[in-house]
Amino acid sequence: MFESAGRGRSGRVAVDPGARARDTDAGIHAQQISRYRSMSPVRKLEIVFELSAAVDALLAAGIRQRQPQLDDAGVRAEMVRLKSGGTGS
Repeated sequence: MFESAGRGRSGRVAVDPGARARDTDAGIHAQQISRYRSMSPVRKLEIVFELSAAVDALLAAGIRQRQPQLDDAGVRAEMVRLKSGGTGS
């Protein structure tokens, strides 16, 4: 996954924010970091919200695929359950 990753006390993978993905060239990684550093805090926050929305969409799609009987409210409830530490369904 990342060159500087290990398991924290929670059992989840702890990733160093400056760590480089193993499939990313060091030069490209340096360019990415430089671009992030040049962004305004507002733009960084926009990116966080965009990525969060993308993750939510993928999670909802996976739930709908595994549990097609759920309506929108059921999908949202399952998302909350999974995000709060629930195990797979």
